[in-house]
Amino acid sequence: MTSARRSWRQSLTTFRAMPWRDRWLLGQAAVSLVAVEILLASVGFRRCQGALARLSRGRLRAWTDDDARRDAARTARLVALAARRGPTRSACLAQALVVWGLLRRRGIDAELRIGVAKTDVRLDAHAWIEVRGRAVSGDGDVPERFQPLGGRAASPGTGQP
Repeated sequence: MTSARRSWRQSLTTFRAMPWRDRWLLGQAAVSLVAVEILLASVGFRRCQGALARLSRGRLRAWTDDDARRDAARTARLVALAARRGPTRSACLAQALVVWGLLRRRGIDAELRIGVAKTDVRLDAHAWIEVRGRAVSGDGDVPERFQPLGGRAASPGTGQP
């Protein structure tokens, strides 16, 4: 059996072992990543974020800090998995937008952050999500490595962070 076929079978076995909620969320993430990639390419960041804000209007719920962060980290992991294994190989901006939208739909107040880091030879940019002041997407040390641009990103339609 070839390694590609083995990898495919292993992925299918892993998928089947997931709880149904995770499978559903993984499917939502894969479809959302494709839609966000198309929106980013066709209308740009602000309009894409505005469209997600309209589609993900949810009432903020009373989540405990631990529950909100745990659910947000689970969502971010599944979005990252969909980005690696799904139909698109989405970069951090598309992934962060999808996580942000999915969390808003679940009633979790999430902040989209975009930051830069300068090395000796280049300037790197990264997008991530914070819930209650902690990064839930990307590596845990993202806030230390990247300087957020302009503080918080404005919420679409309000001009407010």
